[in-house]
Formats: sequence, C-alpha cells, structure tokens
Amino acid sequence: MSAWFAARVQQGTDPTRVSYVRSTAGGRRPAAAGPARRATYPEGVPRRYRFVLRPGWLLLHAFTIAAVITMILLGRWQLHVSESKHFNLQNFGYSLQWWLFAGFAAFFWWRIVRDAARREPTPAEPEPAADEPVAYRRYVMPTAPEPTDDPQLRAYNEYLARLNEEQT
Repeated sequence: MSAWFAARVQQGTDPTRVSYVRSTAGGRRPAAAGPARRATYPEGVPRRYRFVLRPGWLLLHAFTIAAVITMILLGRWQLHVSESKHFNLQNFGYSLQWWLFAGFAAFFWWRIVRDAARREPTPAEPEPAADEPVAYRRYVMPTAPEPTDDPQLRAYNEYLARLNEEQT
C-alpha cells in the first residue's frame, strides 16, 4: 500500500476518489490531501461563461441546436434512402456527410464559446475630455495669384489665366 493511499485511509476519506486541480502548467494534478469536494457554483453558471446567457448568444445557441438536429435528421433520411435502394453507397456517403456536418457545427459552436470565454476583457476606455471649441475660419479661395519671382511659374500662371478668359 502506498504512503499516499495509507494517509487517505487514516484521514477517513475515500482513497479511490481523487480530486484534481489545474496546475500552473495547464495540466491536471491530484489535489492536496483532504476530503474531496466537488466544485459548485452558487449562481448556477460559472462567471466566465455568464455571457452565453445574453440574447445574442441565446440566438446563436438556438440556431446551432436547430442546425444540428436538422443535419442529424437529414442524415437519417439519407440512410433510409440508402437502405430502400438496397444499400446505395452514394446515399450512405451522403448520410455520413450530414452527420459530419452536424459534428462540425457543434464543434465550431464549442470553439466560439470557448474562445469568447478565454478572451481577456478589455478595460473600458476613458471618455476623451471635451476639447475647447475652436473658432474655424471659412476658407476663402484667393482671387489673384500671389506674385512670384520664378519666371516659369509666372508664365504658366499667365497661360492658365488666358485659357480661363477664352473659355468664359
């Protein structure tokens, strides 16, 4: 008899019932010696998963359940069609596909819920302080070009002015 087993018997606890706790490495290890206790949640749902009771999430749950049930029934129907044709391999394959689709939908739903539960809550961003009002000036386009010392720019501006006069 091992020392651990003997210690459990002396404490009066059931040695065959071992409770486990999560280790920091992500695995599971036996809990410290003492009476085995079940994890209970007084509110009914762990705090980390309370978000799944929101209306948007309930809609996702209802849709997933409806889709999974529909796909399972479609798989049964395909199996019935396969049997009525004295085991048609094509319809049997379709029934397997429907059941795999149902499993994929359930798996994908589980991943979505798990990933949402693991997501770190983002702290609420503080509202930016109200900026002081800024007096804006209406932009008025200049009517005459600014004088310049560049002869090429001056010639180009005169050319554009001539073109504008010809069009109007």
